[in-house]
Amino acid sequence: MIQRWIYENILSNIKLPGYITGFVIGKNIFNNAAFHLESKNLMVIDIEDFFPSVSERSVFEIFRKLDYPVKVANRLAKICTLKRRLPQGAPTSPMLANMAFMPIDNKLMELAEAWECVYSRYADDIAFSGQTVFSSKDIAEITKIIRDGGFRVNRRKTRIIGSGGRQILAGLVVNKIGKPARSRRMFWRSMFYHAEKYPEEFINKIEELKGVAAYINEYDNSLSNKYFEIIKGLEAKKQG
Repeated sequence: MIQRWIYENILSNIKLPGYITGFVIGKNIFNNAAFHLESKNLMVIDIEDFFPSVSERSVFEIFRKLDYPVKVANRLAKICTLKRRLPQGAPTSPMLANMAFMPIDNKLMELAEAWECVYSRYADDIAFSGQTVFSSKDIAEITKIIRDGGFRVNRRKTRIIGSGGRQILAGLVVNKIGKPARSRRMFWRSMFYHAEKYPEEFINKIEELKGVAAYINEYDNSLSNKYFEIIKGLEAKKQG
């Protein structure tokens, strides 16, 4: 409850740069994908242990920069951390993690400008895209900047994809239009087909279906409307 108060009264009022799209009100993975649609080349860097990498000291410094006295900043930092680290799932952690990473964001943005490409970050997913042909040398340069800032790169999830490959960013294919991979779309299609044909099996899954339909609306309005019609039928059956 206290953390939620801190978020609503302190952290939610902070404006972040437009290229930060994760954990930001009004933004989502589709906003993030929009930065990179139809780019010739894509480089994705994954941050390992994003939240736990932020120390209590870093959180203290964030509140100090917000002009809170030392004692108050220290108390706020202790409230927002667990075992001197940002815990995943706390109301305050997403914004604090974004703010802690911002000095690195600024350096990576400068790097993107020097390379004449686009930069964005969705939570722990960093992306560069453009005409530039990326290389392992570029990954090494980015890795050093991130490491010097106190974070670590997950090399297993770091990749470079040219125009001939399927460019996936935060679960969306961005080669032409930001949408989930075909396998995911086919799974949802099958799910709604069965929901329409066997409604009794989906009566208690209406909220889940609504979430999927709303998600699909971000990239395909007509398909979303079709799925919402199926949901209306389920709701009528449940009430009837």
